[in-house]
Amino acid sequence: MRTAMLLVGLLAAATGVAATSNDLTIKGIRLHESKDDVLNAHPEAQCAMETYCTYRDTLGGVDCEFALIFDDAGLNNLDIRFEPDAFDQVTAALIGKFGNPATNQRGTVQNGFGAKFDDHIYVWKGKGWQLQAKKRSKATESSIQFFSTDAQRDEERAKKNKSDI
Repeated sequence: MRTAMLLVGLLAAATGVAATSNDLTIKGIRLHESKDDVLNAHPEAQCAMETYCTYRDTLGGVDCEFALIFDDAGLNNLDIRFEPDAFDQVTAALIGKFGNPATNQRGTVQNGFGAKFDDHIYVWKGKGWQLQAKKRSKATESSIQFFSTDAQRDEERAKKNKSDI
């Protein structure tokens, strides 16, 4: 089965282009949200380890697998996988929510057997976050990645560790 992916994760560099929307959620999931809050909202999620959980849902009407990755600042990565044939449908939903992407690239990728596939990458950037939609994160997979920057994660950690004395 060919799979596309939507990833929400960490981005090491600060971002500078703002997206149209200030709603930094996908399907009600917010970056830096606590693991308990995310799992309370998605009790169907299965956790293979302390920092990694998965569940199935739809995005833009497309059946997807959601993978959640947590650290001490909360949710830092959301990886959503779906069929590459649904890439246009999923990215249309993202454009509807976040506006036009900051970048839009087209190209080709090649697998280990020499077969070539069309590729398409959208990138949205906002203050402290980045969203990437990749039709071919691998030759037969697409992905969307939603990231927080290191600076944003440090700010979230500071808020959680702030003393009230």
